[in-house]
Amino acid sequence: MEKTFEIQGMKCMGCVSAAKKVVEGLPGVTTVEIDLEGGLATVSGDFDPAQVAQAITDAGYPAKVAD
Repeated sequence: MEKTFEIQGMKCMGCVSAAKKVVEGLPGVTTVEIDLEGGLATVSGDFDPAQVAQAITDAGYPAKVAD
């Protein structure tokens, strides 16, 4: 499965790194690509999308599954 998430509040590559690190640690996640300018993360694997959005939000960057 591949899902795209909208992420708010990322301002630099440090933000991208922090968000990527929390997602990579989740069960079932195989790859994470984050577009700083677009505010989007593309996550692949067999994971719970709600858990990914919550982990990014808990890291300080409000996130939701993109429409």
